[in-house]
Amino acid sequence: MHSLFIEGHLGFLSALAIVGMPLMWTWGCFARTRVEVDDTGITKHTPFGKKHLYWYAVADYSGDETDDKFSVMGRDGKRMHFWSTLNGYEDLRAEIERYAPPPKTGWKTLK
Repeated sequence: MHSLFIEGHLGFLSALAIVGMPLMWTWGCFARTRVEVDDTGITKHTPFGKKHLYWYAVADYSGDETDDKFSVMGRDGKRMHFWSTLNGYEDLRAEIERYAPPPKTGWKTLK
């Protein structure tokens, strides 16, 4: 009976580790994202490196205030996604409206 009790807890702890570790890793990656905007473009820093997109290379951007995220697409087809929980989300949207060429699709200006 005693060995069953230990095995039951080990199974629970194993399942918790299998589910919990990827969730914690994902949260850590998301929490470490930083975005910088200047006169030349947007730089997004993540645990996997940094991406820079020059304003003149922005092909399109889409999203509105009801979305949880918006995307900025470069001429090379690569996208940068920004979530609404990002600190300074509204300021970032305003900077994109200020610097980037007018969007082609699906952008609603913030009020």
